[in-house]
Amino acid sequence: RNPDETAPGGASMVSWYSMLAAEAGLKAFVRGAMSFGRFDYRTMEPEQGPKTWRVVDSRPKSEEIWKRDGFWFDWVADVGDGFDSTYAIAHAMAQPALWVGTKPISRRERARRIAQEFGRRTWDMLKRSPQSVSDFVGKFGTASSGDLKAAARSPAAAQSDHATAGDPGFPAPSQDLLPRGALVVVGGDLCYPMPTMEGFYERFFQVYNDALPFDGTLKLPSKRAHSVATKGDDAEVDTNPSLRPAMFVMPGNHDWFDGLETYRSTVLTYDHLGGWRMPQATSYFVLALPYGWWWFCVDAGMGTDIDQLQMQYFLHYITTLPDDASVVLACHDPNWINDALVNKPGTPHTQSRVSTVADALGDRLRMRLCGDIHNYTRYEYDGPATEQYKPLYVVSGGGGAFLHGTTIPGTQLPIYGERHKRTGCYPPPKKRFALSWILRFRLVNWKFDIFGSLLYCALVAPLLPLSTFGADPHADPEVALSWLGVVEFWTTIFALAWRLFVGYFTESAVTACIAGGLALVTFVQTDASLPTSRRIIYGLAHGLMHLTVAITLLATLSTTFDRTVALGMTDSNENAWRPATVEVFKPAYYAVQPYCGWPCAFLNDTIAEDAFVRTV
Repeated sequence: RNPDETAPGGASMVSWYSMLAAEAGLKAFVRGAMSFGRFDYRTMEPEQGPKTWRVVDSRPKSEEIWKRDGFWFDWVADVGDGFDSTYAIAHAMAQPALWVGTKPISRRERARRIAQEFGRRTWDMLKRSPQSVSDFVGKFGTASSGDLKAAARSPAAAQSDHATAGDPGFPAPSQDLLPRGALVVVGGDLCYPMPTMEGFYERFFQVYNDALPFDGTLKLPSKRAHSVATKGDDAEVDTNPSLRPAMFVMPGNHDWFDGLETYRSTVLTYDHLGGWRMPQATSYFVLALPYGWWWFCVDAGMGTDIDQLQMQYFLHYITTLPDDASVVLACHDPNWINDALVNKPGTPHTQSRVSTVADALGDRLRMRLCGDIHNYTRYEYDGPATEQYKPLYVVSGGGGAFLHGTTIPGTQLPIYGERHKRTGCYPPPKKRFALSWILRFRLVNWKFDIFGSLLYCALVAPLLPLSTFGADPHADPEVALSWLGVVEFWTTIFALAWRLFVGYFTESAVTACIAGGLALVTFVQTDASLPTSRRIIYGLAHGLMHLTVAITLLATLSTTFDRTVALGMTDSNENAWRPATVEVFKPAYYAVQPYCGWPCAFLNDTIAEDAFVRTV
């Protein structure tokens, strides 16, 4: 952020392991069962507005500009988490250009190159007022006003007073500079964990508005104007840089938790989000890009599949495509990973209608693009040579949500019966996290510890009548604190834990049923791609581990309480428990006495004992 901007109280990262996530999951299940199973909003979308958008450019000689510079667009998915991470991605997309060069250069040279790239595309608008140049570009934090004014007076920018975007006087894009995309496609999951108006504002709209603010001077045609100016399902979206980039938003599975209500009342209603235009009127659409490329963006609902009408729309549109067309099929959920890891060979695809659309495209399908998994992976065909083109399979879900590892699914992945290899990923599969992350996890998800403790209490509650042996035999403090007493204490704990563990399966049918339910839950959580025998072994081991820990904790608390009672430390009379307390903590007193300055001779004095006991 720029120094003159006031940082808002942005949303923090979602505590997925807290009670908040559990509550959101329960609400999502109930609302999904009540609304989504009975009514599908997507069945009404054929009458909502245009679903096909043809990308155009109102600048003169736009085709020549595209041939020379290329057409740039951005993709981002899984954006509805914390402010800091989501803003970092949104701020990068809002820049006029990003420097990705490997050779180090000075800040002034970097600002000059970025200003040249920006001026080459939008010089018609910016040259009218020198002050607007520094103000407009300065908002993005790429350079200071002085650097930009100096760059505007550079020889490349001053070759002609009548220079316009597209003149050969400006350098072409290089590998060092990536220009801002003419349009952005958001791949879903705009708000975690549940879609609400407040959550949409804090986790999506506020973040992107801060990254590219709306200054009120842009030409932003409304959705009503778009729908009036279109014929049937076709519409145009102008990518002239003077209009700022356009944004199209696909819904994700989390956006469907309320039946797409919040998404419809915001994304399909608003004309803009900050400096991005939002012309779309439906949750699924087609983008006709330059150079014979098309972008199919489908809406798979809660991750199940597209509806019948949506499939018919895409199948009908495929019949109008030329044979040499190139298509990117975008969906929020990467069903090919689920099919490869979960389903057995020969079983139907998890999204059969999406697969039908992909099969109908044939050689024209160049890429499958998805989000949902919070990392980046790219898989390419690695089988025998064939004349048929094999598409790329890309997962890109790093829009701001927490990162998933890339160890799974691995470097080799059988996609629809064909071998594919991973040619790129982030984060690196060998990435290791420090111990501090585990400690931070406990601090961030402290509610999960309380929730887990309650579950452990419910798990061992039927064992409470069996969890005591009576008073501990070593009531003498000196014996209790000796090595023999310590060994006896832990031996008692393990003996009690074993008795409770055996009794859990033999003393009551209720506890046996609870153990069976725990084993079933842990079995379901195992990797479905493993053999059934290994899944049973892993599930039983996981369930027994939780049961053993819960029973051991109960045995430890019970034995500790018995030892406390035996030492007389639970009596309400102060004269009864104070001598025992002094005897128990006497070794600790002698250990700390040299550092505390308390004379050993005062130990038998009543005042010293009183002070020591109160200190303990």
